[in-house]
Amino acid sequence: MAIRRNKVPARELSIVEKKKRLNKETLITGIVVSLIVFYFGMAFEKVDTITRGTFTEKIDEMISQMSTNPLFVFPINYSTGIAWMLTIIVAVIITIHYSYSYVRINSGDEAKGKTFWADPFAITKKYAEKVIVKGKLFGRTRYDLAYNNVINSQNVYESLDTRHHFHALNTFIIGITGSGKTRYVLKPNILQMNSAFVCCDPKGSTASALGEPLRRFGYNVKIFDIFTKKNSNTYNPLKYCYREDDVRKLAMTFARTTDPSAGKATGKDPFWDDAMTMLMCAEISLLKLIPDGLDKPYGQMPEIMGEQIMAPCFSNIAELVRIANKKWSPSCGIPLLPGVKLGDGKNNTANASRLSAIFENVRAFEAQRQDCDPSEIQKPYCLQCWEGFCLAPEKTSTTVLMTAATKLNVFDIKEVRELTDTDTIELDKFGTQRDALFLIIPPQDKTYNFLTAFLYAQLFDILYRKCNESLAGTSDVYINDNEFVKHFSAEDVILERDKNFMEAIKEGKVTAEKVDVSGVHTFKKNHNKIIVDDSYYEIKVDGEYVTRRPDMALANKFVDDLKKASLRNGAKVGFSPLPIHFRFLQDEFPNTGQIEGYQEILSTVREYNISCTIICQTITQLKGMYEDTYEVVDGNCPQVIFLGGDENSTGEYLARKMGNTTKGVASNSINDGEKINKSINVDGGELMRPEEFGRIDPLDEILFIFGEMPIKDKKYDYPSHPNYKYTYDYIQDFDKNSDVYSFDRTTLGPIESAAKLRVKKPRAIPTIHDFNMQSFKEVMGKFTKQEAFDQLETNYKEYYGNSEEDDFTTF
Repeated sequence: MAIRRNKVPARELSIVEKKKRLNKETLITGIVVSLIVFYFGMAFEKVDTITRGTFTEKIDEMISQMSTNPLFVFPINYSTGIAWMLTIIVAVIITIHYSYSYVRINSGDEAKGKTFWADPFAITKKYAEKVIVKGKLFGRTRYDLAYNNVINSQNVYESLDTRHHFHALNTFIIGITGSGKTRYVLKPNILQMNSAFVCCDPKGSTASALGEPLRRFGYNVKIFDIFTKKNSNTYNPLKYCYREDDVRKLAMTFARTTDPSAGKATGKDPFWDDAMTMLMCAEISLLKLIPDGLDKPYGQMPEIMGEQIMAPCFSNIAELVRIANKKWSPSCGIPLLPGVKLGDGKNNTANASRLSAIFENVRAFEAQRQDCDPSEIQKPYCLQCWEGFCLAPEKTSTTVLMTAATKLNVFDIKEVRELTDTDTIELDKFGTQRDALFLIIPPQDKTYNFLTAFLYAQLFDILYRKCNESLAGTSDVYINDNEFVKHFSAEDVILERDKNFMEAIKEGKVTAEKVDVSGVHTFKKNHNKIIVDDSYYEIKVDGEYVTRRPDMALANKFVDDLKKASLRNGAKVGFSPLPIHFRFLQDEFPNTGQIEGYQEILSTVREYNISCTIICQTITQLKGMYEDTYEVVDGNCPQVIFLGGDENSTGEYLARKMGNTTKGVASNSINDGEKINKSINVDGGELMRPEEFGRIDPLDEILFIFGEMPIKDKKYDYPSHPNYKYTYDYIQDFDKNSDVYSFDRTTLGPIESAAKLRVKKPRAIPTIHDFNMQSFKEVMGKFTKQEAFDQLETNYKEYYGNSEEDDFTTF
C-alpha cells in the first residue's frame, strides 16, 4: 500500500527549500504554458494563411480545425512570428513573477512582521449571513440584503449571530467631528432594524430622521431629551430600584457621575462620597423599598411621614436632605409615634432633625409590628443606612448634607423635576420587544448627562436580571429563522397563549390594515420624480396588534412569512439570553458619564445577546475616562473602526495595533569590471505610519476585526441602504420643507409632573371633583347633607388624625 505524502506548507520550509520549490514550479509552469501559447500562435498563423475573413471568423475556424485535427499546424510552411512573440510575452510575465516570488522568499515574509491588508469580501464571506437572489440563469449572493447582519463598511458585514464568528460584537469607533460616525455607521445599522437598541443622539438629528420609519416597522420609539427637555418621555431612576443593591448602585452612580474629578485619582478622600452614598441609600430606600409584609414603602405611610407623604423621585430626595438639617417641632407636620424621643438638638442631623423624626418613627413602627423593644428590632435597610450616616460628628454630617444638597439642587429646576418625577420610558419592558430609545444630550454641556449614566447602568441591570431570572419557561415567535416577532412570558405559556397565537396564524386570521397619514405626495428634483404614499399598514393576528410595515409590498411579505413562523421555547429553568439582540449605540461616549462596572459589563454582554458600540473622537478621550485601564475597554471590543482624525495619540495607537510588515528590497550594482551584483535586503516597518492615519481619504475607513488582518475599505453609502427610501432624510433630498416621514414628538408630551414635593393632607373637594356630575348626584342622593358630612369627617380623622389646619366647617 502506497503512503501518500502531504505537501509541506510553505511557511514550514527553510529559505533554501523554498527556492528549490520555486525553481521547480517555475520551470514546469514555464515549459507547459510556453508550449501551449506557442501552439495557439502557430494555429492562428496557419489559419491566417488559408482563410480570409474577419478576426472573429479566423478564431472560429481555428477552434474548429483544432477540435477536428489538433495536428493541422503541421507541416510548418508559414511564418511563426506571432507564436514566438506570444511566447516571449509569457516568458517575461513568468520571469517577473519569479523575481517577485524570489524577493519574498529572501525576505522571509514574516521576518520583521507579517501584517498585510485583508480582502473585505473574504471577511464578509467568512462572517456574514447571505441571501441568494434568483436570476435568470444563476443565483446571486447578496450580503447587503441579509436581515441579521451588522454593517461595518461598504463591503464588510458581520452576523448578529455570534455562532458565525464566536466573538462579541462590541465595537470601538474612533472618528473626529465630520468623519461620518452618524451617517456612515449609526444610521445604516439602525436601518437594518434587526435588533432593539438605545442610541445616544447628540442634538436629536438621528431620532428626527429615523424615528418615523422605525415606528412604521413596528418599533416602540422612545425619546429621553435632556437637551431641550421638551416633547420627551420621562425617566424616574427610583422606579427601577427593586432591591437594596439597586439602591446602592444608584447612589454610587450619582456620587461618581456628579464628581467633577470624574473618578480620577486626585487625592480626594473617598470618605465624603461614601458618606453621601450612605445618606442617599437611607433616603431612597425610605421612599421606594416596600418592607416585607407591607404593601407600600415607609415614605407613603402617614403614621411615619405625617403631612409629608412623598412619592419616590429625586426631587423628594432633595427635599429630605433639606429637612435633615431642620430641627423638629410639634408644628412641623411630622407627628412622633408613641415612645419616640429625639435628642437635645446639639447635633441636629443625628438626633433632633425632622428627618431624624421620620427614621425614629420607622424604628417605633417596626418595634410595634415585630412586637419587641425598639433596640431589638430587625432593622430595615433604610434605618441601617441612617444609623451609619449618624455616626459622623456634627460638622462632618453637616458638610455631607451641604454637598448632597448642592448636587441634588439640579432636581429643583422645574424642567428637570418634570423630566424625572414620573416615568413613561418603561425600561422594565425592554429586551423582549422591538424598542428604540434615543438619548438626546446637549453637545456642549455635561450638567445633566449623569442621567444617561443612570439610565445605562439601570438598563444593563434590568436586561441581565431578566436573562437570569425572568426568561425561563418563555417562548418567542420568529420568521425567516432569526427575525423576532413576538415574546410570550412564562404566564402566557402556561395559559397557552403562544399556541393560540400560532393556531390563529394557521387559520389565516392575519390581517394588514392600511392607516393613512397625509395622503399621496409627488416630489421632483432636477430630472428625478418620486411618488410617496404617506401611510403604513398595521398587521394583526386574530385582531391583536403585532407590528407595522411602511408599504403594502412589505406588509404582504410579512404576512406570507408569518405563515411559516416558528415558535421557540426558552430554557426551562435558569439562564436564557434575550430573544432579540440588544445594541447600545453609545455616541459621544465620554460625555455620558462613567457607568458603574462598565468594563466588567463589556466582557460579559455577549452571552446575554447584547453588544455595545463605543464612539469617541480620539483615543485620548477614552484614556481620560479610564486612565490606567482604557486598554480593557479596547480589549473587549473585537471590532475597531477608524473613520478619520489626525490626533497624534490616535495615530500611534492604531499603528501599534496594526503591526509591522516585512519588505524585501532588491538592488543591482555594477562594479568597475562591469560585473553586475544583485542583492536582496530585508526591511520592515509599519504597514501605516502614525502620521498616515491623518491623511486617509475622507470616504475610506480602516477596520480591525479580532483574528484578522486590518481592512481598508470604503465607508458605507447611507443612501444605498434598502430602507433609506422610508427615512426623513430621503424626503429632505427632494423637499426641505416637507414633513412627510418626520417623527412627531409632540405625541410624547407635554411633560407634567405627577409627584409633589410635599403632598399635603387631601381635602374632600378634589376627590369629589373626580366624579362627573351625574355620578356625584347618584352618590349624594342616597344621603342627607348631614349624614354625608359626618361620615366624611369621620373617615378623614381616622386616616389622617386631627389637625388644626383643617376645619370642616369651612366647606
